[in-house]
This record gives sequence, C-alpha cells and structure tokens, in this order.
Amino acid sequence: MPIRTPFIPELDTIQALKAAGFFVREHRVNALWNTILHRLYDPLPLVWPPSGAATSSRATVISAEIYPQADDTHGQRADLAVSEVVLRPPASGAGSSGSSPTFQQTFKLVYEGKGTSNTSATPDTLKSQMQTFLLASDVGHTTPCWVLGVKGTVVGFFAWNGSASMFRVVPNTSGATRDITSLTVSTRGGQDYDLSDHAQYLTAVAMLALLPDSQPDTPATAPAH
Repeated sequence: MPIRTPFIPELDTIQALKAAGFFVREHRVNALWNTILHRLYDPLPLVWPPSGAATSSRATVISAEIYPQADDTHGQRADLAVSEVVLRPPASGAGSSGSSPTFQQTFKLVYEGKGTSNTSATPDTLKSQMQTFLLASDVGHTTPCWVLGVKGTVVGFFAWNGSASMFRVVPNTSGATRDITSLTVSTRGGQDYDLSDHAQYLTAVAMLALLPDSQPDTPATAPAH
C-alpha cells in the first residue's frame, strides 16, 4: 500500500522520479521542494487592515532566490526561504495621516538544493553555504530557524542558532511504536535521509511535518569537531 502524505509525493513516486533521472538537475529538485514547502506551510496572503481586535496582520510567505540583504542584486542567495511577515499600523496610530504601516520579516526555514549532477555538493556543504547566507542576512542573522540542505533525494536537517552556528537536527521518539514526537538539536552530529529509501522516507516525512509549528532550541556555541 502506498504511503500517503498531504505535502510530499508518495514513496513510489519519489522512487519512480529517481529512476527516471528527475533529480539529476537542480532546477527540478528545487521545483519539487518549492511545492513541498508550499503544501507544508500553506502560505496565505497578508490582509490589511487587521480584522477584529488584532493589532497586526501576519502571514507566512515563501521566497525564491533570496539575497541576504534587501538591496542586494548579486552574491550569495538561498534557493528558498519560508518567512513570517508581520504588518503593523504606524507607531502613531492606524489613522494618522502621513504615516505608513511597518513590517517585520523573520525566517522560519531556509533551503538550498542541488541535483545529483553536482558532484561536490552534500547536505553538509549546503549547510555551510546557508550558514554564510544567514550570517550576512538582514532578516535571519539574529533569529533561530530551520535549514534544509538537499541533494537529489537526500535531505539533511539543520538548525541555525540565530548568531553564528549551525547544528544537525535529530528526531525524538516515544512510546512502543517509537513515534517521532519532536525534534532536537544535536551537538554530536546526525544523519541525512534518502527519500527513496522506505525507512528513511518515513523518518524524514515525520520530521518535516513538525517544522511549521516549532522553532529550533539551539545552543549558543558550535559543537566541537
């Protein structure tokens, strides 16, 4: 029986795409993950003015090929970034003339992907690439967020601590069936997960499902190597 999930293709579909050579090229890998993240985070448009008693309007947005700084036009980019955007009335009041609303953007997840044709890329090298991006970012430099590094069908889960360090993320299990109930940051490393492998697919899907409603609780310093 196929394993069915609401946000990611079934295991047999992943395996068929891999056999057909779909994951060789980066643009196809990123297209698939663009779809996965849209289904996983279900972004909605901002609404203004805020409804009811709300004092701000907030929504999740997904950006592609995002630069670290708002005014950058070249240099290091992230393939995809999931952000929370909060839109607030002017400080002097929503009805003040000559004033404009303000907004704040915060990364919830950043993603970098490569095709299998890129022989030098691994989830770990993509982690380093995203660490450089976040260090330079005017949005994500100070806020912890999740990070995904993907090559072909293989995904690595990482957490940015909001200052200078990146860590592996591992699943926590509970009960006799060892259900994955939460994610934790590991200072001793972790593994990558191949979505074309049955057991690893199940683990990765369960970990992905936990990302939208959680934020990494990260140490202040990098693990010893």
